[in-house]
Amino acid sequence: LGGPGTTVEIDEAKFGKRKCNRGRVIKGQWVFGCFERGTKKCFFQPVENRTAATLMAVIRDRILPGTTIISDCWRGYEPLLTDRDYQYLRVNHSVNFVDPQS
Repeated sequence: LGGPGTTVEIDEAKFGKRKCNRGRVIKGQWVFGCFERGTKKCFFQPVENRTAATLMAVIRDRILPGTTIISDCWRGYEPLLTDRDYQYLRVNHSVNFVDPQS
């Protein structure tokens, strides 16, 4: 997915269920997803956790160098700040839910 001149949005989520439909999610599966703007190509991949090592392994495997990557400010994406293979932009949801410039 991606490549020079292409923008890909990334995020992760946990899919699971709550005990008796109440409280916090206690069991479930983490899923990492990417969406390529313009072409609308996407992929979702189950991951064991959302650590930086896990997420970066998927990013390197599935997203081409030269891609502009947009994500939230989750600390698992921090290695992208110094990675020269990608241009990295972050959206801080505590400041604005939708970034008008991205």
